[in-house]
Parts: sequence; structure tokens; C-alpha cells
Amino acid sequence: MTSQRDKSKHAHAGEGSIAKEEKRVLLVDDDKMLVESFKSILEGEGYIVEKAMTGQQALERASKQCFDLAIMDIVLPDIRGDKVAIKLKKQNEKMGLIFITGYPSFQSCIDALNIGVTEILLKPISPAELLCSTRKALSKVET
Repeated sequence: MTSQRDKSKHAHAGEGSIAKEEKRVLLVDDDKMLVESFKSILEGEGYIVEKAMTGQQALERASKQCFDLAIMDIVLPDIRGDKVAIKLKKQNEKMGLIFITGYPSFQSCIDALNIGVTEILLKPISPAELLCSTRKALSKVET
């Protein structure tokens, strides 16, 4: 038999997941397998995820809807990720940013830019690392 206290706990847990479901994430990378993998992981946690394979696609998607967070590769086929990030922040200054890269040398370059990057993740990225960084970035957006 479920007590009133247990029902209350479940109700509050549900409220938290509803709030998370409303968080919109834009994934930007030209690695289709990585994007599909990240999308699956994030959607499994209740996030609404859109994907873009190029910087231009990312800018087009962001012009049509508001995202809480962008997770993007620094090296894109058309526009460098930091340039895309600057334009995204002009459209929505509250958007969180996480960069992903396979090149450790990019970290110091991006650290020098003051564009509001929450974190720079070095590939390969585990599901736990992706989710932890996503939560961290979104918590900074909310404050």
C-alpha cells in the first residue's frame, strides 16, 4: 500500500522531469553518428533535441526557435564553432554553450574568448560526461 507521503514524493519527482522536458538543446556536429548518439542519450533524459550538421544549419534552426543550450563541435565544415557561438549568443544571450572537440589545443584558444562557454569536452565523450555537463550548463542558464 502506498502512503500519502510516497505519493507526494512521486508527484514532486514528476514535476522535475516536466521542467527538464521543456529544455531545448541544439546539437551541432558534422559527425552524424556522434549527433545521433548524443541525441538519443539526451532525449532519453527528457530533453527536446534538434540537430544540425553545419554552422549555417545551426543558425537557421536557432532563428526559428529558442534553445536553452547548444552543444557544438569547434571544427565544422562551413563556419568555425566559435563564430557560430558568437552569432547564437547575439540571438539569445541566455543560451548555454558547450564545445566539443577532438583537438586538445583548441581549449586554450576558446578559453581566451569571453563568449559564455560553460565547458569544453574532449572527444570521446561518455554518456555520463555528456549528461553531467548538460545539467551543469543548464543550471547556469537558469540562474
